[in-house]
Amino acid sequence: MIDLIPTYWSDLGPYALSMLLMGFYLCLAPLLPRRRTWARVLVVAICLAVAVRYLRWRLFHTILPAELISGEGVWYLSIYVVELFAFLNYSIFYLILSRYVDRSSEADRCEAELRKRPVEQLASVDVFIPTYNEGPDVLHRTILAALGIDYPKFQVWVLDDGGRDWLADFCAEKGANYVRRTDRRHAKAGNLNHGLTVTSGELFAIFDADFAASRNFLYRTAGFFDDARIGILQTPQHFFNPDPIQLNLGLSRVLPDDQRLFFEVMAQCRDAWDCAFCCGSCSLQRREAIEAVGGVPTGSITEDILSTMVLLRKGYITRYLNERLSMGLAAESLDGYFTQRTRWCRGALQTLFLKEGPLGPGLSFLQRLFFFPLDWLVQYPVRLLGIVVPIVFLWTGVGPFIITSLDEMLSYQLPSFIALAWTMRFFAPNCYVPILSTAISFFSSLRLVPTALCTIIKPFGAPFRVTPKGSHNTASSGDRYALFVVGLLAAFTLGGMILDRISPDRLQGGRAGLVVAEIYALFNLVILALAGTMALEVPRPRRGERFPVHHHGSYDLGDEEGDFPCVLLDISETGALLGNVRPVEPGASIDLDIPGIGMLPAQVVRCTGSNVAVEFSGPSWDHRMRIIDFIYSSGLSNEVKRLRIGQVIGSLFSFLLDIQGPRPRPRSGETAPGQVRLPGHTASVSIRLHGIQAKQRGRCY
Repeated sequence: MIDLIPTYWSDLGPYALSMLLMGFYLCLAPLLPRRRTWARVLVVAICLAVAVRYLRWRLFHTILPAELISGEGVWYLSIYVVELFAFLNYSIFYLILSRYVDRSSEADRCEAELRKRPVEQLASVDVFIPTYNEGPDVLHRTILAALGIDYPKFQVWVLDDGGRDWLADFCAEKGANYVRRTDRRHAKAGNLNHGLTVTSGELFAIFDADFAASRNFLYRTAGFFDDARIGILQTPQHFFNPDPIQLNLGLSRVLPDDQRLFFEVMAQCRDAWDCAFCCGSCSLQRREAIEAVGGVPTGSITEDILSTMVLLRKGYITRYLNERLSMGLAAESLDGYFTQRTRWCRGALQTLFLKEGPLGPGLSFLQRLFFFPLDWLVQYPVRLLGIVVPIVFLWTGVGPFIITSLDEMLSYQLPSFIALAWTMRFFAPNCYVPILSTAISFFSSLRLVPTALCTIIKPFGAPFRVTPKGSHNTASSGDRYALFVVGLLAAFTLGGMILDRISPDRLQGGRAGLVVAEIYALFNLVILALAGTMALEVPRPRRGERFPVHHHGSYDLGDEEGDFPCVLLDISETGALLGNVRPVEPGASIDLDIPGIGMLPAQVVRCTGSNVAVEFSGPSWDHRMRIIDFIYSSGLSNEVKRLRIGQVIGSLFSFLLDIQGPRPRPRSGETAPGQVRLPGHTASVSIRLHGIQAKQRGRCY
């Protein structure tokens, strides 16, 4: 039996290593303690060893045998250099992921200590809300949530670069401080620096105009600053609405937003290396540290990451607490999505040209390595080249390297793809879907590659653009530029496939070349189809995002005695969904009584069986503040907490093929398709919901 093992092994041929890797990732890797350093290093080492094996084969079997001084040789060498940069980028990424730290237990200790201290011994905090042109629908939520923070020694400051009288009046009415400046230089960074000149708190928190703080934000974060080394404490940015990618693919209920990879995985690992960085909003900062470096840096349009590097040179570090302590608006349209990401790309690359950046003096080698914006320079061009290079092969017959035998290709290329993809799945099981994540990255590359190129040529001069949100956000029918590029690339790919079927002998590598060409072409067509779908804007179906809850309660009808059981199924700023309710006519006026909020006048807009959707009818400011506190400050969440690939695939096919099945129920405050609101019914209904509590996570511009 033992003698037969080598025979069986040799029979597997090119699939042997791939099968071993799949066995490891599917059977052994899930058993490893993901948070332990040794386990993370083991997975990284296996992945990089497979990648080095592939690169060695590429060099000695597909590059050096070529005539490098010829046109084809230069092409081969160029592609190999790009692969080397991609390998370097992956290596840095996985090096960072090889460590992990969780600060929640530390936050527990800090919070317990803070709550024991007399008020006079607590650090004073200024809560900054920088704003420029956001509308009332966005700002009211943010200001009211900030005013509801549970901490005895803080003030809210609305830093208005828009000079709006209505905002000044609102702040005066609600008790927030209002600051207006006429000199708008340096955009958000300048606005924050101006805010520092009129305030005096020992610490200052920053919330972008669309972020609502949780009630316990300061108690969970302020205690970290007992450590004199800490200059900034960053918390994750969570969103209560789907971004355009989730929405356009029909995956808003099953696919987490693309920023979860950074905030849920990457940021904690960077913190383990003392290389976490500030992301602006949802952070708490030490005034003394920022003033010691001359204020918030203004050299880059991404002042947040630059602040971290400037503080590192003064001996201050940035810590990261991975707890959902705020919720904000994700970009609501493709224009907003790319406005945001091109600003991040341009700002990160600008740091290369600044003395305060990663190439300036005063940083260690690892700090330079981890803050160098290589990802913006490599990841997106590689995604674009991944589509273009096979097209060149299909039309010219010249591959990206000398095509060897099919068995050799499978023996070296397939294991490297498996190792890279499944290592990501090991570290980010709830954030990464191999083909879909590749498609999202490619779609982003259509905008970010030109941005990166323009920034390298001309780093400065582009104006700061605020991400449009709320009433200032307008969705188009789609991204015509992206659709044109995707359509063009798809046409060239299909045309090349047809051409190669007509004359397959023209391809380098013979039969192996034909198989390789068709595999890559089919894969790229899937990527292009997904990217084309992302480029088609889907309108948002509701005014207010709903948050699921499940609490038993009761209600009574105006003309009947006695209470009847009901359940609060979800709630939004504009309405709620009730279950186990006796039939009520649409259009009926009701008074909804929610403990902690009070009586809310509402109107029935939809009845489906025992479920009743109601829309709030102009609640008072006091009630609205309680609604906001109940939803955003107490821990309710409508996020996708766990990624299940099967659900993603099923939802994607259903959306793309428009399979008719059970449709999502309309959100609170909406009328279902085919239903109308019926006026004229004025029955009075009083509904009382008992014991409503929001489960808190994280221990209590």
